[in-house]
Amino acid sequence: MANLDDKNNYKLRLKEIESLILKAKNVFRDLEVSEKKIGKKYNFTTNSMLRGNFFGNLIRSNKVNLVNSNIDRCQQALLDFHSDLLLFDEFLADKLILPSKMSEFSQANDKFSDIAIRTNMRLKEFDLRKAKRSLEIIIRRLEGEKKKVLYEISKLEELNSYEKNKEKGKITK
Repeated sequence: MANLDDKNNYKLRLKEIESLILKAKNVFRDLEVSEKKIGKKYNFTTNSMLRGNFFGNLIRSNKVNLVNSNIDRCQQALLDFHSDLLLFDEFLADKLILPSKMSEFSQANDKFSDIAIRTNMRLKEFDLRKAKRSLEIIIRRLEGEKKKVLYEISKLEELNSYEKNKEKGKITK
């Protein structure tokens, strides 16, 4: 008769995988929301009156701080998920990519510094996209692992039903 401990171990493994998939999807949604927020931040218009003065620099500094706070939130969610994933599979956890924050804003004196700030914001949006792609890969691998575990459970159930059948192996006419 098939070992019930094997079936229980597979069920525990299945629960662990499902909880990791759920956490990964939550982190993925957080990354999408932050990506949209950052996308709205670099679409600002500037004119020469707001360049190089205190008010313009304050606006740019606030936008950089908002971008960094969104990235910080994503980094924290990714690190929490990474710690859970390390307990499950360390090689899979190595696939996770963390986005980096922007450097602190100092001052914009000309059009080129405005362009540099917007470009850096776009690059941080691309960092979030790379993190999302790595998370998609992890989700696909976890779903593949889930299918393997479900297959093993179904094999054990089939073996149990075969062993319980009293007429197994008999030829009937």
